[in-house]
Amino acid sequence: MQKLILTISGLLLGGYMLFDGIYVLKYGKYFGPETPGPWIKIFKAFQINIYNLGPLFILFGVSWLAWLFCFWCHVRYTDRLTLLLVIGTLWYFPAGTILSLLIGFLYFF
Repeated sequence: MQKLILTISGLLLGGYMLFDGIYVLKYGKYFGPETPGPWIKIFKAFQINIYNLGPLFILFGVSWLAWLFCFWCHVRYTDRLTLLLVIGTLWYFPAGTILSLLIGFLYFF
């Protein structure tokens, strides 16, 4: 059951971030509401245009999907990759934060 939850969470997080990154590059806005989630405050504080973050979303999406491959194939450095991605995705509040913490908790405990 734990492996199933990790797989679904990884697919949701990676798939959505990849989709949203491609969407913002193509349409100049994020999928969903006109104003994205609370995570935009972090980037606006540093005067970063949130609509230029498509490649970052694509990178995270592909990384989470690659993590799934590593997880299922028992790749040697999956522990480190898990920790890196969990910490790296905490900014994506609320969905990314919740799913990455869930993945981190289930993976390590």
